[in-house]
Amino acid sequence: ETAANWLINNIRSMYMKPEPVFSVLAILEQMISRSGHPDWYMYLMKFLDAFMLDHNGRPLFIMAALDQVGIRICLLVCKSARNEARQSLLQIVSQYYHLLECNVNGVKVIKALKETHV
Repeated sequence: ETAANWLINNIRSMYMKPEPVFSVLAILEQMISRSGHPDWYMYLMKFLDAFMLDHNGRPLFIMAALDQVGIRICLLVCKSARNEARQSLLQIVSQYYHLLECNVNGVKVIKALKETHV
């Protein structure tokens, strides 16, 4: 729980830095693997809310999707997203589709989200 809270509170400062991204991915994978439990699902949803917040005029998810390091977080999120989380991602990706399709990493995020089964 402490690691989940740390991730939720600090994702904005870590998504573009190679070293912290390894920790982010490890914590996020643990959160996803435990998301069947209501408390962990709540943490995962809080993380997604934080990852969708505006950062320099765009959602943090979009900023990370365009970044060579941050994309790793986005791909894991896209691969794991279900139900309302997936709907939120689809909405943001459709809103920023033209920006994403012009970036090699953005194209990977679009493809990952399209390949995710509900």
